[in-house]
Amino acid sequence: MQAIVELAVFVGISDDEIVDPDAAVEQLEQLSMILKGLTPGERSTFITFIQGMAHAEADDPRAKERVEFLHSLAENIGSDD
Repeated sequence: MQAIVELAVFVGISDDEIVDPDAAVEQLEQLSMILKGLTPGERSTFITFIQGMAHAEADDPRAKERVEFLHSLAENIGSDD
């Protein structure tokens, strides 16, 4: 799970010079669609894992963007749209 989350964070928060913004959006949408296809239990476990990562890093001021992205990722995976 951590490898998937780390890759999503890299793609999601890297500068435009590192990752093409259009490619980043496309890949994150694809990942979200796949993760939304998990069973409810698997999805819940994955969301809890992401939230745990965000919580563990929340006090680090250098990780603000990362933590915000993690919260957004968990919310997106949890939505049904």
